[in-house]
Amino acid sequence: MKLDSIKKADIAIMRATGYSTTEIAEKLNISPQLVSYYLNQFKKRAEKASPHWIFLEIILQAGPAYPIFSMLNKIGKIKGEKK
Repeated sequence: MKLDSIKKADIAIMRATGYSTTEIAEKLNISPQLVSYYLNQFKKRAEKASPHWIFLEIILQAGPAYPIFSMLNKIGKIKGEKK
């Protein structure tokens, strides 16, 4: 099963923020095997380039439909709480 770029971005962000493969699968209504497949694909690409670039590429491919500004706002609020 091929995922759209928004779900791929969701997988990358959820993993980066500590969600397990099972949790990601449950929240996105996909199989844990599919989550593992995409995480492995991301890792292979990161080994050839850079994890930072691959993460950015995944987010940018999601395009304007992806709530990037909402995500940045949440990150800003979390950082504000840690002060």
